[in-house]
Amino acid sequence: MDEISASTERMLIEVYSPFMGRTHITTSCLPSDMQFPSYKGDTLDETTIARELARAVSLHRDSMNQFRALRAIYKGNQSILDRVQTDDMRSNNKIVLNYAQAFTRDIVGYTYSSGTSYSARTPDKTDEVQELDGILQEQFITAVRKAAADDQSIGGHGYVEVLSQDDGDSPLQVVQLQPDNTEVVYSEYNPNLRVFAWNSYEATIDNKKVTLYNVYTNKRIYTVSSTGSQFSDPLPFVLNNGVTQTVLPFQPNPMGAIPIIEYRNNQFNIGDWECAISLFEALNNVASDSVNDVENIVKSILCVFGVDPDSVNIDKNKKGGFMLLFPNTGGVQQDAKFISQPLDGASVDLLRSYLSEAMMFITGIPSRDTGVSGSDTGVSAQARTGANDIETVAANKVMFTKMAERQLLRTVLSVLHSKGRLTNLVSSDVDIEIPRSKLNGVQSRVQSMAQLYGIGVDPVDVAKLGDLTTDLTGFVKRWQDNLAKQTAAQTAQTVDTTAETPVNPTTEDTANVQ
Repeated sequence: MDEISASTERMLIEVYSPFMGRTHITTSCLPSDMQFPSYKGDTLDETTIARELARAVSLHRDSMNQFRALRAIYKGNQSILDRVQTDDMRSNNKIVLNYAQAFTRDIVGYTYSSGTSYSARTPDKTDEVQELDGILQEQFITAVRKAAADDQSIGGHGYVEVLSQDDGDSPLQVVQLQPDNTEVVYSEYNPNLRVFAWNSYEATIDNKKVTLYNVYTNKRIYTVSSTGSQFSDPLPFVLNNGVTQTVLPFQPNPMGAIPIIEYRNNQFNIGDWECAISLFEALNNVASDSVNDVENIVKSILCVFGVDPDSVNIDKNKKGGFMLLFPNTGGVQQDAKFISQPLDGASVDLLRSYLSEAMMFITGIPSRDTGVSGSDTGVSAQARTGANDIETVAANKVMFTKMAERQLLRTVLSVLHSKGRLTNLVSSDVDIEIPRSKLNGVQSRVQSMAQLYGIGVDPVDVAKLGDLTTDLTGFVKRWQDNLAKQTAAQTAQTVDTTAETPVNPTTEDTANVQ
């Protein structure tokens, strides 16, 4: 990824604003393994891959530049910094209130507060799922997901790649890719079905700078070079089986799956706050102008009446723009007054509050400006502050993230199966959970669970209603095992007590003894 200057970033912001999401690229050209019985189009192979790649790259360029502009806004490079003050006498403060970074921090932190977890759908798969989770944790999967989630929030989508490796302790690598030079192309017939994906990088071949594209399908890997808008046929690949060498226009994909996964933010790949950028800019202007007004009051113009100029001091002050001199002509009475524009704090605060509330409403962040009433209940406070809005935002994001996580899981399992690992585990054996806080109201939920279990509700249903864990299968199994141990211990104690208790003689036995 090439670094771009701050001025170029601001130029991109100006060109592409207002932002309305990234393009969801599709193709009607399918590889042979994806073609359905009634398919009539071209086949995606070594003869058509350069054409389809060139078309997709041309659509990708706009998305790339938009993402770069949004990332610049996230980092604080905002339009207020370009403001020019033509009046040298007035202040020109440029204050950036970086709401973009705060919103990404809060929304990503809330949505993925507890990370992503795997759980087995049946108890017999628990050990294999734990092994799978351990393999991914070795690749710092939590940090990779966090980086992709930030991109998802900023620019509407993020990317993760799964790589097979033969050396090291782990059979695979999981890395985060930059949206600048990565793209996934979907089927025109099924917009959620990946057809091919690429990652590009700069290289020098025969003293010429070119862009190389690694293009992945489920069965093949192509390498295509590009200079500007010209795309070459796939570069040759030498397949060596130890006996003979075969030159192919592609490399067989050993993973059996497209390794690049797109984490979409929503249907239109819109970032969490890009619809509110104009409100950011307005608040930056309000804050900057407010500070300017305060400074301009301090720097008020002094008007001096009826005083002859002093050749040194007066000229020096006039040059700074802070003094106007009216000489003693025609019997002007000597006087000195300041000219200043009064600061209307109430109007400024009202405008700021209006813009801030509108921005919070659009992004789904709860408001912090609303007062607290002693009669508030939890429901009324949530309705008044918009606390439920961020839950809605998070739920919508999770729908698309789970789709990406399922693709990631299938790709990881495909790599592991090719290496003889976890061959009995398939994607349908694993539940994917993206939980948020499980500790809110935990005491009341535990009490409710105890009451439900006391009236005979099945433990699985009790665990689901309690929502204290994402590992329902393991939770219920451990619960039932513990109950069985407690029952066995109580039974054993009862038997021991019965055996040790002496039997009281009956009246008949006493009479016989006598």
